[in-house]
Amino acid sequence: MSRSRRRPAASGTSVTLKDVANRAGISVATASHAINGTRKVKDETRDDVFAAIKELGYSGHSIARSLRRGRTAMLGLVVSDIENPFFAMLASHVQRAAAARGYQLIFANSEERADREREIVEAMSAQRVDGIVLAPVAEQNVEFLSMRRMPLTLVNRRFPNVVSPYVVVDDFAGASLAFDHLWNLGHRTIAIIHGDEHQSTTISRVAGIRESYQRRAHVFDETLSINAGRSGDAGETGLVALLARIPRPTAILALSNWSLLAAIRGMHRSLLRCPDDVSLVGYGVTSPYWVPAAAITMVEQPVTDIANNAVQILLDQVEKNVTVEPVVLRPLLTVGQSSGPPAIYRAEP
Repeated sequence: MSRSRRRPAASGTSVTLKDVANRAGISVATASHAINGTRKVKDETRDDVFAAIKELGYSGHSIARSLRRGRTAMLGLVVSDIENPFFAMLASHVQRAAAARGYQLIFANSEERADREREIVEAMSAQRVDGIVLAPVAEQNVEFLSMRRMPLTLVNRRFPNVVSPYVVVDDFAGASLAFDHLWNLGHRTIAIIHGDEHQSTTISRVAGIRESYQRRAHVFDETLSINAGRSGDAGETGLVALLARIPRPTAILALSNWSLLAAIRGMHRSLLRCPDDVSLVGYGVTSPYWVPAAAITMVEQPVTDIANNAVQILLDQVEKNVTVEPVVLRPLLTVGQSSGPPAIYRAEP
């Protein structure tokens, strides 16, 4: 059933939450829940509310409250690698969630450099942003913000020795999902490509793989594990060498977006197809501009939920002075066209 479209508020009048609700074709209560995250609503409904907010120019009372309380109605977002499609998508969703709550967003990219990250967070602190969503690179920079009493939410990564609210994905469970999928298809020789081994995401994902082997009384073969690095070049080179083995691995598990790109390049260089020659499972996000969603079996990171939770946790600190418990989200395995039963290896004559 199509929703009725109402006329915008008259020029010169203040746009109200009721105007937003009318434009979205929903109740005021539902609009409020969509904006404030106080109750789960359908993604379609939330999108309609955000579209109505943008069209009508609704800002609620957040800006007025900020002026009265000495705030700037500005939030900071610092990601570690904007070239990674995960962080590009995260930035888009954080900006949308912040705008829906009457906040503007200042964005910066640390380029996986601790010194660059420190410069950014110091600058944002000096500009008096109300809080920061941070995909951290260095533990000492998180400690710096904590000492400055800056409201802070970590995303994607965390440090075990730093007490700070965070929103992460259960990477241990996600890696186990991917491994179980390949194992159940019959794969026993699985090449693993991963990112920086010092990052919490990599540590958890590799731990999930190790535990999956242990559950089956098998030993994790270290010679099948490749560190792709940030750009993925090392992963590509290492995979080409692995695929030249006789017999070669029957499947590849790429535990990050850059690792997935390295795997695709390595297979191309080796003149192999998936799943006809080798199966492939990725971990991260899909994008029509990067990897078509239906083409690759993926463990998907729930980017929208990460962004919404991160902004809500941050604003609970900013507006209510409440520290919220960390949020751990579960990833979802989406089976695409890149994985299947092991191919029968035939050596070239």
